[in-house]
Amino acid sequence: MKILAVTSRIDDLNKHKEIRDCLDQRLISFLYLCGYVSVILPNDIKNTQSILRELTIDGIVLSGGNDLWEYDGKYKIRDENEIALIEHSIKANIPILGICRGMQLIQHFYGVKLLPINNHVGISHKIILNNQEVWVNSYHNWGTDIENKNIRTIAKSDDIFIEAIKHVKYNITGIMWHPERNFIFRQMDINLVKDTFH
Repeated sequence: MKILAVTSRIDDLNKHKEIRDCLDQRLISFLYLCGYVSVILPNDIKNTQSILRELTIDGIVLSGGNDLWEYDGKYKIRDENEIALIEHSIKANIPILGICRGMQLIQHFYGVKLLPINNHVGISHKIILNNQEVWVNSYHNWGTDIENKNIRTIAKSDDIFIEAIKHVKYNITGIMWHPERNFIFRQMDINLVKDTFH
């Protein structure tokens, strides 16, 4: 099986004075169903670089959770770690998939300004993907309708916000929904992951 390096979110447990790297187990289950074994990356650049040197990674997943540092996020280290991963993916020609926050970071990396948006948290809404209407979940407070010459829009919500992107040159894809949060994993999402990491 191919190996995907998957980033983790940061949770602050003030009660225990701990800052934890963590990940929804459903994401690992979803990626396994797609045919991939996951290696969970810490939010530590040196450790991440060591993992990338020691293992043959077939793809990178920038997972969801946490806001970006520039947009009221608490953890600059996560942004720095994931930006280094985007740079590594370009240099090493490794496919990358950004999920929700991961897509936001890809947009930010290419200079796209994010905007606060309403009515995109804890809902399902319609998007247009490949000229078809599809319903997706939504859990984000930030988004954009700003296009970019480096990344083409492949899906928009019915309120005109960009919901999926693909780089014009590199194998970099981003989606704003969470495939792992569906009660039953959808074939559409499985196909999207397989197309990204083919």
